[in-house]
Amino acid sequence: GGGGSGSSSEAEKHKMRGNECFAEGRWADAETHYTLALEACPAATPSDPPSRTTPAKDAPPPAVAVSNGSGGSGGGGTDRIRAICHANRAACYLSMERFEEA
Repeated sequence: GGGGSGSSSEAEKHKMRGNECFAEGRWADAETHYTLALEACPAATPSDPPSRTTPAKDAPPPAVAVSNGSGGSGGGGTDRIRAICHANRAACYLSMERFEEA
């Protein structure tokens, strides 16, 4: 596959295609599309050093939402797309019993 300038719309296309493959039980194809989505949507480099905050001991674990569509009224959201693709790719690995990679 040829690379080049990635975009969140390209990432969104791959994410949606991955969702279709996942729904059809085609785990390997879904994993490939989620990986392509991540490559098309590189992580932003923070301009400030990360803050050193620790969550409260009784805080619930973060929920992971698996999105099927392109809905949402928010703007860009490359971090959101990346988070979804990472979670979905991990689900593919679990479905293929590739536990170490999940």
